[in-house]
Amino acid sequence: ESDINFIKKNEDNIKYQKIGGFLIFIGILLILGIFVSLGTIGEYFSVEYKEGMKNLFSQNYFLYKQIKFLYYLSIISFIWLILLNIFFFIKNTFTKNMAIGYFSYVICVNLYTVYFYLNNNLLNLANEIPKIVIQIIFLSIFIVYFLISKRVKATFIEKDINQNLESNFQNAKEEYLKEYNERKNNNDNL
Repeated sequence: ESDINFIKKNEDNIKYQKIGGFLIFIGILLILGIFVSLGTIGEYFSVEYKEGMKNLFSQNYFLYKQIKFLYYLSIISFIWLILLNIFFFIKNTFTKNMAIGYFSYVICVNLYTVYFYLNNNLLNLANEIPKIVIQIIFLSIFIVYFLISKRVKATFIEKDINQNLESNFQNAKEEYLKEYNERKNNNDNL
């Protein structure tokens, strides 16, 4: 019976090293995020956008500079998202920190965007605000998940599989010996 417990704990450690559970949902959203970002970035290279920016440059330079700033923030976000996708799917050790940083960055960009819309009386763009608020809520949930999840801690670890298996085996062995000693001490006290 004690060997079965030992093997089961080792299998649990290995099970959590796979992308599964809520991480699958996050992985799907990360991939979809690339396509959405590509659409947004594509708009920046359209003729209509360039003509609009030229007109804005001549009419309201301050507003032009703010929109240009949002453009640069979007480019940085897109590059970061691509890197996050790569790190996520190769299960790199920096994925957790990179994801938390990316989610926090996007929240800040979203808050700036809402401020920008409201500050410049761009009420025709204000229909984006509910979408931004929903995105902020989801990103906040993702940050908390990456901070406290057992699966995240087990999934994004060192790549050396043999070392991980040995480490898992050692952890399971230590837990088993600890429980064994506790049971032994309890039996001795009786």
